[in-house]
Amino acid sequence: RSRQGAFDLVCRSAVQDGDFVLACVGEVDATTGTVRIVTSDGDAAAYLREIHITVDPALPTSRSPMGRALGTGLPVVENDFQHNPDTAP
Repeated sequence: RSRQGAFDLVCRSAVQDGDFVLACVGEVDATTGTVRIVTSDGDAAAYLREIHITVDPALPTSRSPMGRALGTGLPVVENDFQHNPDTAP
């Protein structure tokens, strides 16, 4: 059992058992404020390679679901991912 294994299991379970299209875990680089994707699962996982996520509320790159979750400390579920401009790559 490892931290990475737990992250992988959470993402896989969210997609397979929870019917999510995408699930991911990210970590914030404290120096740059950017988010590094640790693991992901789902058909939309390729999307994560196209985006840049930060936690600086002054930057538009913090408005993604993950940026909002990390900025507020609360979970974020995006129900209309395709039509939300904050999810655009």
